[in-house]
Order: sequence, then C-alpha cells, then structure tokens
Amino acid sequence: METTREARPIAAAVVLALAGCAAVTLMVGDAIWRGIPDSDSLPTMLMILGWLLLAWALIVGAFVIARAVRATARRGRIAPSEAVMLAASAAVVVALLVAYPVFGTGGGTG
Repeated sequence: METTREARPIAAAVVLALAGCAAVTLMVGDAIWRGIPDSDSLPTMLMILGWLLLAWALIVGAFVIARAVRATARRGRIAPSEAVMLAASAAVVVALLVAYPVFGTGGGTG
C-alpha cells in the first residue's frame, strides 16, 4: 500500500499571512488617517509598515513560486493546498495594489 504525503505549504501560508497583515495594516492606517484629521505619526508608521509587509510578501512569494515551478518540473504537479494559498495571496496582493496604488491617485506622490 503506497501512501502519498502532501507537502505542508508552510511557505505559501507565510506569504498569505504577510499579505493579510499588510492589508489589515494599510486599512487601519488609512481609517485612522481619514477618521482623525490631525493624526500624522501613527497612520504614517502604519502605512510604512503595511508597505514593508507587502514588499516582503512579494519577495517571499517570488521564492515560493520559483520553488513551485521547480517542483512542477520534477514531479509534474504541486500540492493543491499550496496552489490555493498562492492564488489567495496573489488575489490579496492585487487587491491591495488596486486599493492603495503606489503612483497616481491615492499614491504617495500627490
């Protein structure tokens, strides 16, 4: 009896957690900024932290995708749970980049 062991997608879960924390941090910073007009330091720090978390999510995500591509070339497929987490992470990152653009309206270049 042959058993197959699905790899635990820890790295993909880290990417999803980083992207989720970035989303929460950016949303809280934006809500404080809009809700309390005279507040500057806390929302600014939250926005910077959110962008740093998003950057780390992108960096770790690139390594996870590269590892998944190598695994696909060797074994022919990746773990379904890892694929789902990578797709969810990509959706969160794209939503954040649409909601909080780096350049243009809403960006920090005003």
